[in-house]
Amino acid sequence: MAPLLWVRAMPEGDILVILNPVAGGAKPSTGDEIGRLLAAEGLQPTVYRTTGPMDAQAAARRAVEEGVERIAVAAGDGTVGEVTGALVGTGVAMGLIPLGTGNALGRELNLPLGDLPAACRLVVQGRTRDIDVGVCNGTPFAIMCGVGFDAEVAHASHQGRWKKHLGRWAFVAQFLLHVAGGGLRPFRVTVDGETIEERLWAVVACNASQYTWRLRFAPEGQLDDGGLQVALFAQKGRVRLLNEVTRHWCSGGVCELPGMRCLRGKSIRVEVDPPMRWQADGDVRGMSPVDISVRPKALRLIVGDWG
Repeated sequence: MAPLLWVRAMPEGDILVILNPVAGGAKPSTGDEIGRLLAAEGLQPTVYRTTGPMDAQAAARRAVEEGVERIAVAAGDGTVGEVTGALVGTGVAMGLIPLGTGNALGRELNLPLGDLPAACRLVVQGRTRDIDVGVCNGTPFAIMCGVGFDAEVAHASHQGRWKKHLGRWAFVAQFLLHVAGGGLRPFRVTVDGETIEERLWAVVACNASQYTWRLRFAPEGQLDDGGLQVALFAQKGRVRLLNEVTRHWCSGGVCELPGMRCLRGKSIRVEVDPPMRWQADGDVRGMSPVDISVRPKALRLIVGDWG
């Protein structure tokens, strides 16, 4: 892990920018451009470029210890998830400058995408709102966590050069490959004490309506309603799964389509036989079983017209 690049407590009016330089929308000049834009708004930004997994979380934790009150994350969903883990319960406000391939949280909050000046302006001028945070096996997540098929696809799409060369389409390509070679597995899902045993493709616990790029798994999901939407994927057969997700790609929520349904709860346990991977905000974290809960109003965000 690279050493952090600041050695002093940041005075009032300063802001730490955590930049993932290899995010899909980042360029070599992005860090300097963000610095100039925030300086033009009257701040004294420090731009920290991450160097690998969990580096963003370490940087955010150090900033919290030094009294920073605002952190801007210029990155995609994975880096946002890392910083979320450091800021839960601290009261430090997180602003987003979306640069990823999915930008699920940015889309949920109606943030400007592909517009650095507008995103930086919102970080400075926006208001703060507290949102709920899900927790899966001790790992906080802002948007969703999934067990089964979706986590296996996420794992495969990050391997080798898939994501580097294909971006968001790496997920689509791996989805098609896994549909061809995958199938239903026996799941045991317990939601607030009620247990369901069923053969499923995946279970996704959603803290918001968005899942990722153009996919909305839980239409009734809200970031600040104190609960989670639990989407169960039970399509019978590969062709039907492919057809339904294709239909959903340009339509409403998956929960309205045959073979997919949502439950609402605050305490969820998911078991699979044999165990399968699980992911939080798009980053694969381990193998099932998982225990999922929600922490109400635990993360402070800088937002615009959302809510």
